[in-house]
Amino acid sequence: KWSDGAPFNTADIEFYWNDIVMDPEVTPLMGASQATYGNGSLAVVDDYTFKMAFDTAFPESVLYSMAYGNFCPGPSHILKPKHPKYGGESYESFQKAFPSDFMNCVGTVPQLQLRLSSQAVLTVPVQELVNFKLMSVL
Repeated sequence: KWSDGAPFNTADIEFYWNDIVMDPEVTPLMGASQATYGNGSLAVVDDYTFKMAFDTAFPESVLYSMAYGNFCPGPSHILKPKHPKYGGESYESFQKAFPSDFMNCVGTVPQLQLRLSSQAVLTVPVQELVNFKLMSVL
C-alpha cells in the first residue's frame, strides 16, 4: 500500500512504464528509458502481476537497474491527474508538480518477487508492499 492507504498495484507500474519511461517528454529517475530496461515490453496480467519481456535471456544488468536504481514507480492515483495525457496542464507543470523539497508526497518502497523463465520473461507479483527486497531470482 501507499502511505495514504491506496493500493500499490499494477496500475502504478503501468502508469510508470507507459507514461513516464516510454514518454519522450518525461525524464524519469536517472534518465531511465526503454533501452535501460533491455528494450523490454510490459504486459499487465492482473491487479497484482505484470510480465516484462526482454531482448536477451537473463538480462542481469536490466534486473540490477530495476532492483537497485531507477525503476521507481510512483503513486499513479496522485501523479496521473498531473500528467498532460490525463488532463494536466503541460509537461512542464507535470515535471514541476513535485519539487525535490516537497516532503509530503505519498510513498512506499515495493517488495518484489522476481521469477525469471528461460524465455527471459520477468513476472513480478506486487503484494503487500512495505520494504524493497529482491526475494529470489529462479
